[in-house]
Amino acid sequence: MVRARAAALVLLDASPFYRFCEARLLPSLAEYLRGSARITPEVATELRRGARSGRHAGLRYLELAGWPPETASLPAELQIPRSSTCSLRLTHQVAQEGQSAESRKSRTGERTESDAASSSIDWAACSAVSRAR
Repeated sequence: MVRARAAALVLLDASPFYRFCEARLLPSLAEYLRGSARITPEVATELRRGARSGRHAGLRYLELAGWPPETASLPAELQIPRSSTCSLRLTHQVAQEGQSAESRKSRTGERTESDAASSSIDWAACSAVSRAR
C-alpha cells in the first residue's frame, strides 16, 4: 500500500476538502499532501462555490493558501467515456424506477406498469453512443 503522502501526484475530488473543512483540519491536509495534490478545474469551481456557504466557509483557506494547484484537464486515462456515463445513468434510472415499483407493489399488492421500467429508456440512443466510441 502506498500512502498518498508518498505518491508523486494525487488527484483529488472535492469530498476530502469538505470533510477536512468540517473537522477544521484543512491546513493539516495541505501539510500532509504538500505539493503532490492536484484538482481539476471542475473541482476548483465546486470548492469556490462551497466556500461561499456558511457551513464550509473554511474552504476559503484553499484560495488564500493557493493550494492545491489545478490541473490543465483530467488526464484521458481517468476520464469516463460517454458510453459508460450513459450506462451509469441508465442503471441508476432503472434502479430508481424498480425501487418505486417494488414500493408500490408492497403497499398495494398489485403489479403496475412500472414493472417494465426499462421500457421508458431510450436504449437505441445509448447504443448509438456506445457504437460511436
